[in-house]
Amino acid sequence: MSKKKKNEQEQTPVVAPVTEEAVVKSPKKKPVAFLIVLGILVLCAAIVVPVYLVKSIGTRNRAEKNIYLALEYLGVNNRDMASAYLDKVEKTSKQNLNFASDCAEVLQNKLSGNTTLSKIKVDMLRKNYKLNDTKELIVNYFDNNEQSSDNYQAVINKIVSLMNISDKRLAKYDLQFTLEKDAMINGYLSDEDKESYEKLCGEKAGFYLELSVALSNGDYQSAFDQAVSLVKKSASEDNRLLLADVVARAAYSGNPITQEQFYLAMDEEYDPVTAEKEFASLNKKIQKGEDRLSTIQLKIDSEKDDDKRNQLGQVLREQLKELELLNLEKENVTAYKALNSIADIHSLEADLVETKLLYAVGKSDEALEKLAKTSNSYKVDLADNEKIKQGFNVIASIQNGDTKAATSPLAIETIEKMLNISTGDVVICSSSDVYGYGRKDLAADLVGEFVSGYKYANSGIYISNVDASKFPEISFTVNACEEILSDLVHKRQIEMKDTHAAVDYKAKMAEGTTSSICFLVDTSGSMSGTAIQDAKESLIYFADTMTGNSEIAMVDFDSSASVVAPLSHDLTKFVDAANRLDADGGTNFDNAIQIGMEALEGATSAKNIIMMTDGQCGVSDDVIQEAAARGIKIFTVGFGDVEEEVLSRIAETTSGTFTLAASSADLGKVYESLGAVIGNSVQVVYTVKENLDEPERYIFIHSNRYDSSKKYVYREGEKTIANDADGFCISDSRVLALDDMERRAQQKDKVGITFTGAKMDKVVSVTIAGRTYQPDPDGRRSEDRLYIEMDPLTSTGLFDAKFTFEDGSEYFAQNAVLIYDDNQENSYIRRPAMRIGAVLVEANNMYILPDGTRVLQGVRFYNYDMGMDNCSDESLNASTENLVVLQKVTPSEATINTTRYQNWGETGEFVMDGVMILVDSDAQLINGGRSYSAIGKVVGTINGSGCTLNQK
Repeated sequence: MSKKKKNEQEQTPVVAPVTEEAVVKSPKKKPVAFLIVLGILVLCAAIVVPVYLVKSIGTRNRAEKNIYLALEYLGVNNRDMASAYLDKVEKTSKQNLNFASDCAEVLQNKLSGNTTLSKIKVDMLRKNYKLNDTKELIVNYFDNNEQSSDNYQAVINKIVSLMNISDKRLAKYDLQFTLEKDAMINGYLSDEDKESYEKLCGEKAGFYLELSVALSNGDYQSAFDQAVSLVKKSASEDNRLLLADVVARAAYSGNPITQEQFYLAMDEEYDPVTAEKEFASLNKKIQKGEDRLSTIQLKIDSEKDDDKRNQLGQVLREQLKELELLNLEKENVTAYKALNSIADIHSLEADLVETKLLYAVGKSDEALEKLAKTSNSYKVDLADNEKIKQGFNVIASIQNGDTKAATSPLAIETIEKMLNISTGDVVICSSSDVYGYGRKDLAADLVGEFVSGYKYANSGIYISNVDASKFPEISFTVNACEEILSDLVHKRQIEMKDTHAAVDYKAKMAEGTTSSICFLVDTSGSMSGTAIQDAKESLIYFADTMTGNSEIAMVDFDSSASVVAPLSHDLTKFVDAANRLDADGGTNFDNAIQIGMEALEGATSAKNIIMMTDGQCGVSDDVIQEAAARGIKIFTVGFGDVEEEVLSRIAETTSGTFTLAASSADLGKVYESLGAVIGNSVQVVYTVKENLDEPERYIFIHSNRYDSSKKYVYREGEKTIANDADGFCISDSRVLALDDMERRAQQKDKVGITFTGAKMDKVVSVTIAGRTYQPDPDGRRSEDRLYIEMDPLTSTGLFDAKFTFEDGSEYFAQNAVLIYDDNQENSYIRRPAMRIGAVLVEANNMYILPDGTRVLQGVRFYNYDMGMDNCSDESLNASTENLVVLQKVTPSEATINTTRYQNWGETGEFVMDGVMILVDSDAQLINGGRSYSAIGKVVGTINGSGCTLNQK
């Protein structure tokens, strides 16, 4: 392998000139001092430069080993070990190593099923590296999403080949991988293998491997014994934290370290009688709790008043939770010992371990509070560990209402990594099946609960009861959380517009806070298993957290629907109905809504329906309109593969809202969020003073506090197409292959599309082929960049895109997305060049649709007389990254392959939508020779004189 010498250039120190006066005063000392200083600098350079080189080489070698081992583990689908090694990789000056590391992260994300993160990384690979043939092949593999095991291993081999690892080091890495892999498979490390491993990697690494093997196989006792032996050797903070971390994982696994195991590990005699005395106080509390539970149940059985029974039922549920925690505390006494053992350690790592211990013993509220409180600690700013610092900063941003961070896979992964690094070099696998995809561990569940707690909180604004009969006076009702309503009343942190123009409004709190709510619960067959259990728990959770004097009902629906809990203030009946839910049958939205409306007939306050489903079903407009006419708001909640358009239509028609939950486990938080806004309302009135002649009118409210918006159209008018939408423009278009779309459709996967241009940060939705999508929530949106994930389009052709902005205005971009059939012969031509009249047209790609339409991408226009090679700023120079559709041009078959430029005749037309930059000051081939920048729809005519443009 050839090596390049690295020339180190030392910057010559700048020395002030010696003046005559200085020479006269000190003719000898100055030159001597100068020589001494120069000698010191040379000596320092002689020491520092080699040290720097040695450190740089050491970093590079460590990175090489960690990347190689990560790739080897990815080759056997062990993403836990791969992730552990990738976390140790530092960036180096060697670009091939950095490229290999980024590729390994793409593969790791793909194994985890995290397509969003893998797409981000693939984009970065194209942007950050100069791709040769091998690298291009690897990146194309990622783009094509190939799943073949042969191709998968082949791409890993190609990544390894780029690293140029010497045979000697490769042999060492292979031996380390083999020893680790065998230990994981066998569940133990033999004395012989341990000796070989320690000789190869060091005694400390051998110890950590034994501990990792024990954890990966669920042998928490052995892992605990290993950690205790480490603490006995040295009771350092790191070792004590490691021991506490192992105890937390054992407790969370349901196999806690018992008192007896603890004493034995500490070489102390275990006396059951003495040990039981330690539980005396706790046992007393448990007995009192059980006695109180029996007393409450007797009172419920004998009580005839519904309101009192409801109150007693609430007390009963609280007592059950308290008793459950007491029993959990007794079971996990070792976890509490571990908490006490690290109480004197005041560091972020200690806070993380303490959080995990609290969560492991069921004190999730305390754990989440600890995590949230630590994120705002001064210690975060002083943290040396960047991963811990980044994780806490993400948590702080979520606390401050950043919904993008709460829904970002990248942000969630950052927190997970932060929670898993307190154990230093220990590789902790979360699954006993080391070659499977793993299961959620303590860190993953803790992150999930923290994020979901903030994900849906305080984010909704709902507009209803709009009265425009006295136009220009408008009145309506706003439902939202108390903070947003308070801001609305006091006119702070709120923007309100009517059809582009800000309005001066008056707002006051509505009388009364009661509401009547009917839950429509989907119990079709697809809800069986975890989903129906989560649904039950979320409904009971809602009942437990419900405030005010609201009344609730429940309708169970599948192929048919029935009231299982009539409208009542008695929460006990509601909870009993939730516990009896069972999953079976099909899905019928019409019947469910109809029965829900009947269940609310006796309502004494504002009527609301919360409809939950995981399935797809059509709905009758008559049923929705009837609900709206009765003044019933329907809040739809979906998860899984739901028909979002149908659920959105139901909600919008009835002045409710549609929420897409990440999974059935998130239903409780969604219901809690909805409960926070239902019943909280403000009455708003204002008079329109601007844009009175606009035919289509709407109300727009935005909360700066929670970055939440709502637009409500109260008068339909003729749609208008804006030319530039106040400076908005698209500077490139998207091209997608049909076979990839069909494959994604079969896999029920999304397609990522990035639009670039101007004012992309003002876009709130993009509509393509009748489907509307919101910008990606993980932060990949800026002033010039917008990312969406859309459903695959499974037919060839050109598709328009409608961009909707915060103020309600819209921009219709023609031919924004192209689907071409890559299996059709001659449907794709790379780098075509052609002459039309006096103009040379060159493109990166040309796509020929089945109907013969020719579409160019990455187009440049040149003066034919001068040729592309001689084109200067003074000649015709035009370019666009948008799709250009050629019209009225027919290439001459006789000359298509005989000259450098295909002859496509003397005249032609083209159409594009986006941005075209044209400069022509000498040749006067475009619109009389003036400089021209076209934005919007552009129609061009090409002939022997040049180009003539018309902007629509």
